Amino acid sequence: PIDEKRSKTKRIRQRFTDIVTDHELYVHPSMSEFKTQYQNYPNVPHEDVLDATEIGFDVLTTRELAGEGVYDEEDIPDLDESWRCAP
Repeated sequence: PIDEKRSKTKRIRQRFTDIVTDHELYVHPSMSEFKTQYQNYPNVPHEDVLDATEIGFDVLTTRELAGEGVYDEEDIPDLDESWRCAP
């Protein structure tokens, strides 16, 4: 569970303000849903992509600061056949 006191709107705005201002966010041209939600936020019917991205950034930065989540690529095992990729 996420122990978060800020509203979803505040979390999303705070997370993306610094990243975008510092030009630290790359958005692939195929990420149309992310771009639509970001450009129109908060006037969007759903902000699921922005919310999930913000949570992902939070988990990654929290683990990195704690010394976790920093791996050599060779240490990451390949996925076996039981995993499937999204189309």
